[in-house]
Amino acid sequence: MIRPASVDELFAIAIAMEDLSQEFYLALAPACDNREVSRLCRVLAGQEAQHRQLFETMRHFAAGAPSTLAAPGAPLDMETLEDVIHHQVLPLPEDVRKVALEGGLSNALDLAIRLEEDAIAFYGRIARVMPALGDEIDALVHAERDHLRQLRDAKHRLSDSSLRA
Repeated sequence: MIRPASVDELFAIAIAMEDLSQEFYLALAPACDNREVSRLCRVLAGQEAQHRQLFETMRHFAAGAPSTLAAPGAPLDMETLEDVIHHQVLPLPEDVRKVALEGGLSNALDLAIRLEEDAIAFYGRIARVMPALGDEIDALVHAERDHLRQLRDAKHRLSDSSLRA
């Protein structure tokens, strides 16, 4: 039987995504020999911590008024959601640490870009099923898109510098 994901479960997943991204950036920053990327990782880690706190606040708000948050007819079933999360969105934390520390800067940036893309897609799903929090989630999506732009720019500069070397 398909079980709909609860509002609390959606927020728990979003919080886990923010924690994983923060952990990734904190592991990559000191392991990276590129000062620009290292600085960017420290900034992004701080912003991911802020995003986590925003999701915690929304989760607390949602616990007080769950019936007003979920859009009628827009449930996400937990089985599908868990499959998507564990196979597409959230890599294993040990894999993230390994790429951050051993995978090379280009591979690490590729993973960071993927984490941000997946967060944007997932948060868009949350916004669709919880329109009452649309503005707050839209602001987080905008911030994640900014992270994505910064990471792509850093990767592009890295590619350009390696071509010149």
